[in-house]
Amino acid sequence: MYAFVERFEKGVKQEQELDMGMEIRKKSQLLFAYDWKEQEDEKEHWLRMRASVIDGGSIGATEKDVIFKGPRGGSVTHQLSMSKPIKLNQPLTVMAVLEDNEQGIIFREQLVTQYDETGELPSEFLEYDRVILFRVKLMEGRS
Repeated sequence: MYAFVERFEKGVKQEQELDMGMEIRKKSQLLFAYDWKEQEDEKEHWLRMRASVIDGGSIGATEKDVIFKGPRGGSVTHQLSMSKPIKLNQPLTVMAVLEDNEQGIIFREQLVTQYDETGELPSEFLEYDRVILFRVKLMEGRS
């Protein structure tokens, strides 16, 4: 299994932001974390993302900062709230962050489930400035 983060800007998929390049075994623990930072003059803000794997006494981690122009908009964070099976070669979203400067944000978990099942971003997500999806995927030949 491996972990990665996908980001969409106004519905357009950006370069994959964070890819956990190490193997995640069955007994490992995976932790996604993020933190927003903003300059005092509000000319830009940035998102620091981190994926960590804890396996017994060892810890491996990777992180990345992504910079955005302008002040932060409103945002909603949602963690997966139901138990779902992990299927071979099918990504599963475990956390979603939506951000928008213009409008209110309404989050519906079934939209994330729809994206996981079809690979097509729901049209509702195209309305937001930014959609960030923290995902995992079980790969053939890996634990």
